[in-house]
Amino acid sequence: MFDYLKKHEQIIITGPHRAGTTIATEMIAHDLNYECYLEERVTLFGSCQASINRNHRRNIKAVYQVPLLASQCHKFPEYVAIIFMIRNVDEIIASEKRINWGEPGVGNEVREMDKYCLHIESFKEEWRKLPIATIKYKVWNEIQKKNIKFAYELEYNSLEKHNLWVPKEKRLDFGTRQTTI
Repeated sequence: MFDYLKKHEQIIITGPHRAGTTIATEMIAHDLNYECYLEERVTLFGSCQASINRNHRRNIKAVYQVPLLASQCHKFPEYVAIIFMIRNVDEIIASEKRINWGEPGVGNEVREMDKYCLHIESFKEEWRKLPIATIKYKVWNEIQKKNIKFAYELEYNSLEKHNLWVPKEKRLDFGTRQTTI
């Protein structure tokens, strides 16, 4: 399913939280036999950049799940492939509510919004009224994608074809980071 990515040794999976970055990272790492770095291992831009540089020097192929760094994905070295997860915003918001991620205008939404205000020079003030997932897609489409050499998009729903996929009806009691039964 991910043969087109074999030409890249360092791959970043990003996009809105709750868009499928975790399962996509695990699937790609599994299929390509790459090292898997979930966001807990690379939470800051500097630590992610250091891991990418180290693995690149050592010829270690790796996939990094970093939705926290979506606002900075255009700042990684040009040899890094950036995959932006695409999922219906209403589904993302429903998933956020299911795990108590936060309501628009508070908590996680505000922290994510602040990152965009800080890292995107052409951030538009009127975007502040939109859900953070919508803002991430606007910034990706209007600013970032055209500035990334190896920019890809991956539809969340396309992952259902993968053998690691767990159908929605079996995920009702999943925790926030759970991807397997």
